[in-house]
Amino acid sequence: MELDNNLKNKIEHLLDGYKQDVLKDASFKIIEKYQKEDKEHPVIDNELKAKIYAATRMPATYGAVSNALEHIFALYYKDINNALDIGAGLGAASLALYDLMKVDHIDLYEKEEAMRSLGKLLNEDKPFSYQEFDLVTDDINNKYDLVMSSYVLNELSEETRKVAIQKMYQATKDLIIIVDPGTPNGYKIIQEIRSALLAKGMHIIAPCPHEGKCPMSQDDWCHFVARIARSKLHKTLKEADAPYEDEKFSYIALSKNEINRCSNRILRHPHIYKGMVQLISCNNEGITKVEIRKSHPNYKMAKKIKVGDSF
Repeated sequence: MELDNNLKNKIEHLLDGYKQDVLKDASFKIIEKYQKEDKEHPVIDNELKAKIYAATRMPATYGAVSNALEHIFALYYKDINNALDIGAGLGAASLALYDLMKVDHIDLYEKEEAMRSLGKLLNEDKPFSYQEFDLVTDDINNKYDLVMSSYVLNELSEETRKVAIQKMYQATKDLIIIVDPGTPNGYKIIQEIRSALLAKGMHIIAPCPHEGKCPMSQDDWCHFVARIARSKLHKTLKEADAPYEDEKFSYIALSKNEINRCSNRILRHPHIYKGMVQLISCNNEGITKVEIRKSHPNYKMAKKIKVGDSF
């Protein structure tokens, strides 16, 4: 899924009037700070950075969260009337949730004023309520059907992450969804969260088809991909030529109640040969190769399957 055209147009015009060299310099400073995983200082601390973030990162965050939500809600059927988005930034995750589920009300907790102000402007027609909030020091006083975070917990230290997870657990009536970068470190953090919430008695919805130890080898990591179309502004700011980027992400969704999981989750792009499709699947037996031959009734479906799909 992609941002709707009205929002794309808003974002495209946010940086009207700025000189390109100023924008490129600020853009690369943001990227550099993310790559260093600086946990002490905010990455987005002024209006210009927030606008550049909207152009360079909001579409990818929206696409990754949308991709994860589609897989989650193919298995989770309960109504969601209200939700909490922690570390909401510009509201990309909340927007993905709203576009998919039309949730009645979403609270967006965000520490940085620049992100809150621009998020309100971009999403002024949505049932969103922004609140200044520090995930480490502030308490959550309400209960929600769903508590989620995206690209936030990877920015915390291990100890503060434990505090954050406990707050999220206490704030949800049932469902927690967490999306983080699809990097080895992002996957490691998802595994850490997975273990902590399973220990509290929660149950995995997706992506895992089981609640046992992750069967990934030590030199590999579980991640999925959302392909995002690049705007002209996006290509300029990142000095990129390709018309799209592949956003890699890892995620976990858990419920306080037992949920029927899929039996197989596809981990890699299918290998298509003449008369046969080979799939890499995670299931109760571990990570296995599944060969679907032309005579199989699901052969045509297997050729169209994507990373992250159930099978």
